[in-house]
Amino acid sequence: MNLFEAERFTNILEKLSEYPFPGNVRELENIVKRVVVLKINLKLSDDKILSLLPLGKIEKKKNEFLNMTLREIERKIITEVLEEEDNNKTKTAIRLGIDRGTLNRILKEK
Repeated sequence: MNLFEAERFTNILEKLSEYPFPGNVRELENIVKRVVVLKINLKLSDDKILSLLPLGKIEKKKNEFLNMTLREIERKIITEVLEEEDNNKTKTAIRLGIDRGTLNRILKEK
């Protein structure tokens, strides 16, 4: 069995080529490794593999933001990052590149 038969990965490669990869080369490398393991070892379908990859989540997020104001989007992103940082406001502010005072002001606004 040849792992590098391109036709086995055509659908997935097309989707990967459409994804902007905001991270670095390691992100791409990790996704490619996951695809190979899911396809070869677990014998999952292309649709199932694509549903497990983070690619569609970005599209859903864009659609979610379409009907929100800029303030609502800002607050939602801050709230999500705050949760990811275990409610540590200092780490959240650093990750977002804002001052902790600005973070507190935004969180207090309704």
